[in-house]
Amino acid sequence: MIAALGVVMETETCRQKFYGGKEVETTSKSEGDDTKFHRDDIISLDISVDRELVVTGQTGKSPSVHVWNSTTTE
Repeated sequence: MIAALGVVMETETCRQKFYGGKEVETTSKSEGDDTKFHRDDIISLDISVDRELVVTGQTGKSPSVHVWNSTTTE
């Protein structure tokens, strides 16, 4: 399964946090200019040993790599 959204599951509370989701204009994914959020499918993911930092990479015409905090999802 591929998506443009990172999901963090807090196993102790069974709550979820999300990274990359945002309402955007109804335009082509490749025409968006907002690089703070994924606009295409996430195809790679890595997590630091301490589980604080997450790196996600997207595919598409304008691929990008995002480094974000798993606690704050910023």
